[in-house]
Amino acid sequence: MLIVYPYTTSSAETISKGLFWISSLICISIYGYWVNDWADRQSDVLARKPNFLAGLPNWILISGALLFSLLAIILWLSGLPHWFTTSLFILEWVLFTLYCIPIIRLKNRPIWGPLCDAHYTHIVPVFFTLFYFQPAQYHHIWIIIYLLLLCKGLRNILLHQIEDRKADTIAGIKSFPITMGPITTLRIINRILLPLELALLLILSAYLMPYSYVPLISLWLYIAIYGIYISIWTIRYMKKNQLNKHLVYITNDIYEYWLPYIIIISLHIDWKLKIALCIIHGLIFNKGVASMIKTLRVVLKTIFPNQNTSI
Repeated sequence: MLIVYPYTTSSAETISKGLFWISSLICISIYGYWVNDWADRQSDVLARKPNFLAGLPNWILISGALLFSLLAIILWLSGLPHWFTTSLFILEWVLFTLYCIPIIRLKNRPIWGPLCDAHYTHIVPVFFTLFYFQPAQYHHIWIIIYLLLLCKGLRNILLHQIEDRKADTIAGIKSFPITMGPITTLRIINRILLPLELALLLILSAYLMPYSYVPLISLWLYIAIYGIYISIWTIRYMKKNQLNKHLVYITNDIYEYWLPYIIIISLHIDWKLKIALCIIHGLIFNKGVASMIKTLRVVLKTIFPNQNTSI
């Protein structure tokens, strides 16, 4: 949805920058997982969770963290990014570190933990990617993109913490759901984060209307389809906990299943190529196709209860 401006560099230079970008991103991600498992070795043993680094000597742990940090920076700088973009990439490394290291250990803070996770997982990577390829664009929608990613990131980590609260309790981690309670956390997600996230998605899509009308129409269509899917007519077929699950994951389905097709259809390319890309994506990610078909089947059955739907 955000790729709406043509690149100003040559295709060869863009490919080269893309290779450096993806390589540096892989290295900084490995660093994040590395220091997280390093810091969680004792707590994972208590919670009986697998830990890749358990039992390794300190010199290997230190060497691995330094190696992936240096590789990430070297590969990043090889793409010749703007200094501001590089500062965001370094901020990503700092957030990874602050989230995990025992002295500060933001992961164990009920408020700062989710905020830090949302930034290093969802916000900072998007912004340093945008500015890496097109540093002069998106000025007028920065705040919308930031707020959208903040809601998305907070919802994501809070759901993850709700699922992990038993193991986190054993490990002594004071997550937000453990401190505030899982019911209160779910209410915050359903009543604050989800409505804001959907509203910001629609506002962002409206900003993209001069470039493509597909995102806004697709999102309105999706909301209508999903509204019928969890509507008053289908609630009687679900248990209460199932309905709550559908509500908290409503935007996940947009990003994982529907958004790739929206992006492909929005591209200014020949329709034959669009159809080919959609088919290829569907073949590779067939789980998403199955989920979309299941949703449409329930919707059609709700609208036409006496008709035989063969989708």
